[in-house]
Amino acid sequence: MTKAFLKERENGITLIALIITSIVLLMLAGVSIATLAGENGILTQVNKAKEQTEISSKEEKIRLGDLSDFKIIRVSNKIKGYDIGKLTKSESYVGDFIKITSEDLKTIGLDFEGEYYVNSNTGEVYDIKGDKYLGITYHSIEELKQILYCSDDINVERLLNMKYRQIEYIKNNQDEAGAISTYTLGTDKATYTVNPYFNSIACSGLLNDIASFEIVKKYINWHFEHINKTADVNGIEGTIYDYKYENGNEISLSDYDSIDSYCSLFIILLQEYYERTGDKQLLSDNKDNILLVVNALDSMYIEELELTKTKETYNISYLMDNTESYKGYKSLAKIFREIFEDEENAKKYEERASNIKNSIEKEMWNTNNIEQNEFKLYDFAYKNSSYNGVLFDREYYPHILAQIYPVLYGLIDTNSDRAKQLYFLHSYYSEPKWFTYPEHSYPHMENLLFNLKFDNEEININSTTIDIEYERDMAISKILYWETMDVGEYKWNVQEAGNTISAINIYINKNIPKTIQNILN
Repeated sequence: MTKAFLKERENGITLIALIITSIVLLMLAGVSIATLAGENGILTQVNKAKEQTEISSKEEKIRLGDLSDFKIIRVSNKIKGYDIGKLTKSESYVGDFIKITSEDLKTIGLDFEGEYYVNSNTGEVYDIKGDKYLGITYHSIEELKQILYCSDDINVERLLNMKYRQIEYIKNNQDEAGAISTYTLGTDKATYTVNPYFNSIACSGLLNDIASFEIVKKYINWHFEHINKTADVNGIEGTIYDYKYENGNEISLSDYDSIDSYCSLFIILLQEYYERTGDKQLLSDNKDNILLVVNALDSMYIEELELTKTKETYNISYLMDNTESYKGYKSLAKIFREIFEDEENAKKYEERASNIKNSIEKEMWNTNNIEQNEFKLYDFAYKNSSYNGVLFDREYYPHILAQIYPVLYGLIDTNSDRAKQLYFLHSYYSEPKWFTYPEHSYPHMENLLFNLKFDNEEININSTTIDIEYERDMAISKILYWETMDVGEYKWNVQEAGNTISAINIYINKNIPKTIQNILN
């Protein structure tokens, strides 16, 4: 062989070896890359482990009550105590609450976008656009905590959606002037009625939702404008009539169901509104109107009996009305003390509330026994017994329903034996059970609020057990499965919606384990 041939062969072998070596190296590299970065690769597993560690760390922080990673908490921490005078882009909202946007967030040192109602005094925050966690939208810190910590046994998402459904229902029932239709407004919004009693309860429910404060303020102003500034049909100033609207025309019905209840619930609403919003100005500016309402309520107060009557043409003192009057006078005392700085009248109305409470105990707590049992209950009206030896032949409304009102309006402590006894009686003698909401009657959502005041899961009296937790859960289930606002011959009204908002909020909070509640507190 020639040297040239040998040289060429050597070069060929060298080239083949190089190719083989390169292929082997590429294969090794591929294996290495796959080992490092594949679906089950080292790097992938490291990243997954890192992510899982971060998730576990966040979950541990959440479990311990540290929510500092959430935007709404960061806004709260930054805004509390902040000098809002430095916020050039903020807008006024209601009372101590203002609206801030992305530019304001940057000013207070936050690097994300959003729109919030905030209270710099309390650190309270409402996310206008809403954020999500676990796929559930929340707007407030309370709702975030409900989503994070609530028992798995309840569906928080459905409950929050139901709450917001009620909020929208009431909002959609408000007309441009501020009046709120008692029942569903038709698409034409041509004819509807306005009942101030129902509206006060609806607005009390809306105070659970910061975004609804304007709706409540608008109604309060409507109510002030429609107070009878001169003597009404019965010669009393400070009352308010029911109204009807037809094709844009406002028609006074020149009547009301009661004076004591209408006045008391409006006063309670005013005090709750101030307490939630810090809006002292609205009440101060309307002191004369409030004094007119006080005049109307006082005109129903019977000095010798120390109870309120319904109205001039219906001289009856009801248990329901007087529990409302009791709380109305308690709220009035706070308004005189905190808004008007009038300690003399504050003490006067505290005493009047105490007198009503004592008179209910003295005049309306019936000490007769029912058949052979040791059960006692309230007369539903002064000198008018709720029963006549037996209770089964009495109507649910007002006789049985009235029994829950002393608990609802704070005359009786829910931990007392009497409160438990009244729960037993109410549940036992309401046929069909109150939580089934029979087709022929109102759902009476105050029943659920009554139930929610009890921490007990069950009550045992005379070898009979009432399962409070079961009744509570059944009521909530019924609410969730209603597909329309109609219940039998009655339409679901704004009072029921307001009570439902309050009840759902309390119910969710009750399902946060006490161990977690202790951490959060």
